[in-house]
Amino acid sequence: MCGIIGIFNVTNHQIECTKATKMLKYRGNDGNGIFKSNDYSIGHTLHSMEGSVIQPLQGKGILTTNCEIYNWRELAKQFNYNVNNDAELLLKLFDDKGISTETLNLLDGVYSFIYVIGNTVYSTRDSIGIKPNIYSFNNGELYICSDKSVLLNLGLHSNTIIELNPRKIIQYNIQTKQMEFIDKPFFKLNNLSIENDESIIIKRLHKLTVNAIKKRIPTNKQIKIGLLFSGGLDSLAIALILKELNVDFTCYVTGIDRPEIDSKDVTHSIKVAKILGLNLKVIPVNENTFEQLLTESMKFIEDNDVIKTGVSATFNLACKQAKKDGVKLIFSGGGSEDIFAGYNRHLECYKTGGNVNKECLEGLRIIHKRDLYRDDMTTMNNSLEIRLPLLDHELIEYALNINQKFKIKNDYKKYIFRLMIDHYYNKDKNITKYIWRKKMAAQYGSNINWLITKFSKANGYGRHKTKYLKSLYTARTSKVPIAALVSTGKDSMFALWKMKEQNYDIKCMITIESSNDDSYMFHTPTIELAKEISKVTGIPLIICKTEGIKEQELNDLEKAINKAINKYNIQGITSGAVASEYQKTRIETICDKLGIISFTPLWNYPQEQLIKDLIDQQFKIMITKVAADGLDPKQWLGKIIDLELLNNLIKLNKINGVNVAGEGGEYETLVINAPYYDKEIKFEFKCNYDKGYVEIIDNK
Repeated sequence: MCGIIGIFNVTNHQIECTKATKMLKYRGNDGNGIFKSNDYSIGHTLHSMEGSVIQPLQGKGILTTNCEIYNWRELAKQFNYNVNNDAELLLKLFDDKGISTETLNLLDGVYSFIYVIGNTVYSTRDSIGIKPNIYSFNNGELYICSDKSVLLNLGLHSNTIIELNPRKIIQYNIQTKQMEFIDKPFFKLNNLSIENDESIIIKRLHKLTVNAIKKRIPTNKQIKIGLLFSGGLDSLAIALILKELNVDFTCYVTGIDRPEIDSKDVTHSIKVAKILGLNLKVIPVNENTFEQLLTESMKFIEDNDVIKTGVSATFNLACKQAKKDGVKLIFSGGGSEDIFAGYNRHLECYKTGGNVNKECLEGLRIIHKRDLYRDDMTTMNNSLEIRLPLLDHELIEYALNINQKFKIKNDYKKYIFRLMIDHYYNKDKNITKYIWRKKMAAQYGSNINWLITKFSKANGYGRHKTKYLKSLYTARTSKVPIAALVSTGKDSMFALWKMKEQNYDIKCMITIESSNDDSYMFHTPTIELAKEISKVTGIPLIICKTEGIKEQELNDLEKAINKAINKYNIQGITSGAVASEYQKTRIETICDKLGIISFTPLWNYPQEQLIKDLIDQQFKIMITKVAADGLDPKQWLGKIIDLELLNNLIKLNKINGVNVAGEGGEYETLVINAPYYDKEIKFEFKCNYDKGYVEIIDNK
């Protein structure tokens, strides 16, 4: 991996590009270069894997790129290009064929680049978003860079700094100072019949997985290779195949060094390494320097989200040791959950009859924001290039269309991937229990999350780990601007809270007022109180009216989201979808059309746990409508949901199947108070027992 920077139509762009290139040196110290013109400058720092060709490169156009193109030799032969590495191949290809989806589809690999030809600037990244691309466009001035913090250190306001959607190409005119986006295609579910025989599937899967790893092994045998190891399925699979390919590598695992604390990843890694004869290094967490590690990790990723910080800190320790060992490239099993169905939401989706592959596809759409930038910044700040073979393009295309019955079986997630590894590599190695070991996220397997909790309590923050981490480091640009689609009910308001807790910046709320009480998309009871919620939260509100006609009401939603994009520059929408495939799919379709991301943090949330978590987080929720057998309006309307009421719902669920969370339309709710309200909303109401809903008389 390398570092790229481009600055266009900015006063002192040459000086700023020089500063930025120096700041990017951590991304590559094998050489650097800067191209300076009257209106722009572009720079590059090199982390060399295939030769040491200094960039930017000049041909018909000018190119600076951070890329690993695995089929560059084949393409050079196909088009008769005389080139020395993948970067030179890209320049020749772009000079010859221009920037288009057809050209980019020729590439097998990962990349981020800035290409200037004439007065036009093109910039994009691989469709998954493995290579970072951050831009800022303001008053005709354009910055493009590999790192958010570099742009911040140049003095740019965090509100203008945006991570480029991997499905977009920037096209910028240097003369007119105008910028637009060109759409790029993404993976699709082909809905074609695929093999229905496990033996055929695992044979094909094995071939694709081996090839994905093989193509990522550098031809330069002098480059030392590492593997982020946990003793779990994904890293174990990579280790087994690397051994099969006779690759020399070292495994790294992090954990708490305390006899009374069982760091599962360390325990399992040691046992697996002994069985397989792996070279394993265990890196213990030093509690005396733990806060320093957390602060450094948050600084790398410009984020203080609990989950992201825990994972980054775990990786950071392992990478520090790898760097000391002279490792330059490190493999990771990241991404497999989103192609083989490895998360609990996939299991819940399967149990409720949903489309698991579609759920995998939607996870891939946001993996760049959720995981990839974090992992890139953590590894590169330790002078390591991360390679993710389980996010190989060809492997993804195949895996996304494997029948979901092979992905989840007997409550095992990633069933077919486990079966493939078991079939090809277990034999007499006695590693069955490690292949079929249930998933444990890095921050839990290392017990770093346990230590964050311990330090949070010791510093007086109790269980509020987010507040504790914010006391150590205030992220400058981690807050991605999004809008929250809210109905005043529990699900949409809890989804908003979930996104706030993950450091997303809720720029506005969007409420759709439907004149149709039976709208397929929108909640109608107490919707008029959205204005009061806007006041007590301080979050601006966009209200859009709709007649609530099925499908046509989506046009009104699109207009409202467009308004939020234009007014608040949002990059995504969060909604409270829990189990409604109809709602979730339609919101995703609109967001995809508008080039933003749909977030559904409550999707497939276990219904009983959802209510428990709302109560635990001190949400005050009133039941405002009932429409199910067993829910007598006189007993339920106007009541606040507490543990006693929850227990009654659980009993009703066992008697007549009432959905505990009301997902079947059994009841509707209003959030009167929440952790992010300044005060409880006040209003007068009466219960219309005949019609089964609460009527708002007056709101104070």
